[in-house]
Amino acid sequence: MKKAFIFIIFSFLFQASFVSAFEVQDFNGETVSLDDKIGQGKWSLVMFWAHDCGICRSEFPLFSQFHNKREDVDVIGISIDGAEKKHLARSFLDDSKPSFESYLSDLTLVGLNYHAITEESFRGTPTYLLFTPTGELIGNMPGKLYITALEDFIERNPQ
Repeated sequence: MKKAFIFIIFSFLFQASFVSAFEVQDFNGETVSLDDKIGQGKWSLVMFWAHDCGICRSEFPLFSQFHNKREDVDVIGISIDGAEKKHLARSFLDDSKPSFESYLSDLTLVGLNYHAITEESFRGTPTYLLFTPTGELIGNMPGKLYITALEDFIERNPQ
């Protein structure tokens, strides 16, 4: 039942929107634009996370496996911990060892960018954005995301 519900949420959250000017930092302090990461011929799943998010901690291994299994999908992590908690976010990454890239931002910037992209308020972690291979935002969802529902959605919406 939950899987069908999540599929329905993604289906109804279709929006013709593109990421623009959403900048984050890598963990070496270099600025990266999501424009350069999304719309590169693959589906892009952006996962907003925080070092103290229990759901994020349990989902990181699952999304690492998903990222490794699917050549047509890039998973991109964005920590909302900000510069002041960068060491905690780095420790979280060191513990979880994700196979996907993760970047750093802060809650204020994520909230502003999330609202600009989705026209909704950012509600917490984890939160996901799903982009088509051409960079079009096709869904957003806060909370736990079931990979089987995500895979079903991608299979039913070929690009």
